[in-house]
Amino acid sequence: MGQDSLISSKAYGFGSWEIPIKFEATETGRGCSVGCHRTLRYDRVKPVVQ
Repeated sequence: MGQDSLISSKAYGFGSWEIPIKFEATETGRGCSVGCHRTLRYDRVKPVVQ
């Protein structure tokens, strides 16, 4: 479980608007797709070009 359990499925604090957060964990990295910016990823083994 670790720190991944600290990630919410939605961001709050924008009035009644909830921003969805799609978090993805892989063996060597992580990524997220949020409604307010492009998808961001990182990988500890193979660099990610964004």
